[in-house]
Amino acid sequence: MHQVHAQSLGQTNAFSSQGRCSGGGAPACRDNNIAERGLKKSILHRKNSLFFRNQRGADVGDLFTSIIHTCELNEINPFNYMTTLLQNAKEFEQAPADWMPWTYRATISAQGK
Repeated sequence: MHQVHAQSLGQTNAFSSQGRCSGGGAPACRDNNIAERGLKKSILHRKNSLFFRNQRGADVGDLFTSIIHTCELNEINPFNYMTTLLQNAKEFEQAPADWMPWTYRATISAQGK
């Protein structure tokens, strides 16, 4: 029978609670959820791309996937964002940088809408 010493349990607990590598190095991630969430969109797009009929359809799918994911990363509702772009198409064409997902709210506020 193998005995476990209290000191080794304490070291294990300290490692677990601090989330650090031995020697006090950089913090270690306990999971890879961020990476998995990023890959989830790519995997879903890969599965959906099986049904594109031509290159143009694939390009449109890429565009919408990119817009939706960018909105989600900026905590913006993708449907509301794209609806706003359609409602302000002329303004968008004149100054696209003002209508990026991270700036469009300020643009709308400045217009008084």
